[in-house]
Amino acid sequence: MCSFKLIPLALLSATASAQTASDTSSLTARLGVDTIAVERIVRARNTVDAEIVVRSPRTSLQRHRVEFGSDGMLSRLEVTVLDPATAAVTRRTVFAYAADSIRVADEQGTERTSRAVGANRAALPFIDLVHWPFEIALRRLRASGASAIEAPMLSGARISAFPLSLLGADSATVAHPTRGTMRLRVDRT
Repeated sequence: MCSFKLIPLALLSATASAQTASDTSSLTARLGVDTIAVERIVRARNTVDAEIVVRSPRTSLQRHRVEFGSDGMLSRLEVTVLDPATAAVTRRTVFAYAADSIRVADEQGTERTSRAVGANRAALPFIDLVHWPFEIALRRLRASGASAIEAPMLSGARISAFPLSLLGADSATVAHPTRGTMRLRVDRT
């Protein structure tokens, strides 16, 4: 079983669309004693901006801009990967959400690809070693009043179910369909 720890992960009962002021949180992902990713997340009424440093397989800097529709579901996500030494853009991916699909456009150097995946707007992106989508899923879980859900997440060209469970006020688990379970320590501040 994987033993990831995310510290702190702010969980509030309000959904992203209900927020009126911006708030900032940070998230640290550890594998054992090694820090593998650090995220700074800024939430506003209909957006989430995240800056992420990922240390595996090599250090990269990512900037994510999430836009939510009036229903609180994702409408657009732009992921920009930068060279941490030069700040040059090395890859840009845009996820555009429609009622029944997600269109993904990817640009890396001179290569451009696009695809559409059948999915409803509740689906969140699974981005390797990036954890803010799980925070959104956990916020949804907390707001639902349930103690567990299967969160739909876009992984490659398909939607996979990621089981999430709340374990009291300060802990949760997220199960990756093939990699095992992450244990999270959450902080409400």
